[in-house]
Amino acid sequence: MMMRRKGFWSLAGFTLSELLLAAAILAFVLTGLLLLFINCSLLNEANRNLTIATSYAQELMEVIESKRFDENTVPPWTASANLGVDLDESRANKGTFDDVDDFMTSGANSCTDPWVTTPATGYSRSVVVDYVTLNVTTWQTSTNPTDYKRIIVSVNWKDRNGRERHIDLETLITK
Repeated sequence: MMMRRKGFWSLAGFTLSELLLAAAILAFVLTGLLLLFINCSLLNEANRNLTIATSYAQELMEVIESKRFDENTVPPWTASANLGVDLDESRANKGTFDDVDDFMTSGANSCTDPWVTTPATGYSRSVVVDYVTLNVTTWQTSTNPTDYKRIIVSVNWKDRNGRERHIDLETLITK
């Protein structure tokens, strides 16, 4: 006795061409899901590194902000050319720092404390402190001491492809 076919479906089962088509569709879908998984993994790593770098920048910024505005407790403030670690402080020991510009990592009087400059393997930090003045709507660097200092903490690292990445945190403080 012969079986009758009803529409597209056969009572006898799938044909080889139907199985091959289903396998091709499954392979296409699984390839897309695999690519999605790989991209999510890479984005996860990039965001993890950014979060760690932000944490290192925030940690140092909070330590700096806990220090006083200037070595001098009243004006005149330290000259721009003299910002950095003071003579009575150790460049390699942040424990001796008492004002915000002691943490600067560039210039003749720069900080060399590894806790400040290298928070972990693969990461480096730098600090810039300068006087600023308000020019209409933007803050501009000033060569003369003002009642405002800008602090910029930068953290640098390399991503999985060896590209340099960085994040900057910036704040203004006043006396």
